[in-house]
Parts: sequence; structure tokens; C-alpha cells
Amino acid sequence: MHYVMSDIHGCYEEFIEMLELINFKNEDDLYILGDILDRGENPIKILQYIKNKSNIHMLLGNHEDMMLSYYKRKEYEDSNKEELDSQNLWFIDDSLEAKQLWFRNGGEISYNQLNDLNKEEFNDCLDYIKKLKLFEVLEINNQKYLLVHAGIYPYHKDEINELLKEQIKDDIVWIRDRFIESEYKYPFKIIFGHTPVSYVYKNLYSYDKMLERLKKEPLIEKYEENKIIFFNNKIGIDGGCVFGGNLTCLRLEDLKEFFVSKKEG
Repeated sequence: MHYVMSDIHGCYEEFIEMLELINFKNEDDLYILGDILDRGENPIKILQYIKNKSNIHMLLGNHEDMMLSYYKRKEYEDSNKEELDSQNLWFIDDSLEAKQLWFRNGGEISYNQLNDLNKEEFNDCLDYIKKLKLFEVLEINNQKYLLVHAGIYPYHKDEINELLKEQIKDDIVWIRDRFIESEYKYPFKIIFGHTPVSYVYKNLYSYDKMLERLKKEPLIEKYEENKIIFFNNKIGIDGGCVFGGNLTCLRLEDLKEFFVSKKEG
């Protein structure tokens, strides 16, 4: 079986409960659409759990992207400190700026837990994140799926490979409204996280667009707050677990939905 999850954000207990709920086996495959890091209590514990599992495939999320931006800039500045100092360029301090962005988005907990690792464990975790893919294309029961973290820039190209050639990393891991609001319907399903489903719903049916949309064929096929939203051949699966919602999981063979509520405390 093929399962998809996203935006676990350090919710380790809920993640393990979900694996038990779906009865995840060695012959199954799980695709995580990024954002295991930050915000929640145990992001690095999740990372260490999944990085050696050959049947768990993770994509890059914007939180992993922020982490990499900080460590790449820090590594560059550390290795070129003498040259930067001699040219009075140290005031630029790109790594500090990257760190501040990461921390503003809940990265401090991941940073502290990474620093608690020994050098070998730290490098293993960093190397794993560096190798993450931006997307995955699957075909299950004659249905094609494009898996991404945030979405895609909505170019009107119906062939997946042609569409992907036009994409840049920042759109795939960061895009929101332009992707969500696009009414172009692709002949394949796009599964994404990043934007909690409650925001997706409010965005689609905000007051200033409601009357116009009601005149057309309804975009939303299925929606329940903090669960999974199906609309216009797009499937949003970020149930906002770390914010008190649900961790969600979708089985692709039959589109069966699974939910684990956020634990109290």
C-alpha cells in the first residue's frame, strides 16, 4: 500500500500512533511531503526514525529548506571567515539572517536538538535533508499523482514532466494562494501539505469570491475541518496537527483517510 502524510512538525507521538493506525508494514511505502521539523516537541526524533527506513520517502518542505539555508550559509562563512573579515564583509552575516528567519518559524527547537547530537549523528541528519527530492510522481490504479510540499506554479501544461520543467524550488516548497486559487484542472491529482486545510477552505470561499464561485461548478468535492480537502483535482492533507488539529494520512489505493488528533499537553 502507498500512504501520504505531511507537516508532522515534531509531533512524534501522533506520528507513531498513525503508523500503528494504518498498520504500516515493511512492504508498504509512506511518502512524507516535508515539514517534519520545527514547532513541535520532537522534530529530530522523527528525523532519526525515518532517515534509515527504506520504505519511508520524504520530500523537501519549506522548514527543511530554511534549515538548509542556515547551515549552508554558516558553513560558507565559517570556511571563508578570514577572507570576509579582510574585506570588511562580515557585517553581511547571511547566516544570522537565515537563522532569524528559521527561528521565527519555529526552528529553534530543531536547532537545539540538532546541537545535542554528536558530530556523526548531526552530519547524518544534515546529509539526509540535503538529498531530499522536491516532488514524486506515482501512478496507482491507473491514477497519476503528483506529490509536492506546497504546490506548483499553475502553468497550463497537462503533461506532468513538462509542467515540472517550468517549476522552481521556491514555488514547490513555499507557494500558497496562486496555486490554491488556480481553477485550472490538471488531468492528474496533486497532493500537497504546507497550507492547513482550514486556510485552503477559507481561501477558496472568501467573501469577495463567494458569489462568483457559486455561479460555477463547485470546486470543493469534500472537506471537513482539520482533516483532508479534495478540490479541483487537488488534495490538501495538512490537518494542522501541531496547532491542535489532526495528523492526517491518505492511502492512495482507495483514498481512505486516517486521522490522529493532537495529544493534550
